[in-house]
Amino acid sequence: MNFCHEFEQINRMIFPDADFPCVREKLQAVFDEIILSDCTCKEDLLKSAFFLLRKINNLDFPEKPCKYKCNLTQLAENLVFCCDAVLCESEKRLIFLADSDDIFTLADPKLITRAILNAVSNSVKHSHGDYVGICLERIGDRAVFSFESSGNFPIDNYFHSLDGRGGLNFISKTAKFYNGCMLMNSDGEKTSFLFSIPIVNADDFPEYRTPDIDELLFDRLGVIYEALY
Repeated sequence: MNFCHEFEQINRMIFPDADFPCVREKLQAVFDEIILSDCTCKEDLLKSAFFLLRKINNLDFPEKPCKYKCNLTQLAENLVFCCDAVLCESEKRLIFLADSDDIFTLADPKLITRAILNAVSNSVKHSHGDYVGICLERIGDRAVFSFESSGNFPIDNYFHSLDGRGGLNFISKTAKFYNGCMLMNSDGEKTSFLFSIPIVNADDFPEYRTPDIDELLFDRLGVIYEALY
């Protein structure tokens, strides 16, 4: 079974304002069938499934994001650690650096998680070297995520991506929603990319429980695998 019909059917269901829970449910069923099948092209089928999942998640931008007190440092550290673990068989490694004091702000953790992972995914995909440097630091009243890798990212591709429905477009929307910014610089040999969001006092809001490493790695249709497949 090559699942082409199933993928085509799901792809036709993905558009702005779609019934995303229903689409995810159908994709989960196909994903489970792939995992349990004995087909020889399982890796390619999984990549197709995750491509559709990214497409769903990048379109599913909530009209009213929820508000939680988020520990950005712990969230980013766990996400990067898990991405590095999933990439262990490849030649690329992720190096994460952060301020000594944890950075908290008021945000929708789902949006921040997707933004971080879309940035990781783009950096890994376009890197020509063996590592990607990722940094989270407090600069004034802003939390700044920066990603640095070797390799070129043509400026035309950057602007084209901003107008599309992929990861950079999602990061841009997230940064703008929080009155932050997104910047990129590429000199042909090295590409630097960053996005920032304001640091807002969130002591009066419920604190988001950051998923631990085991949770993130156990969820095979979750955010980590979606970003890297």
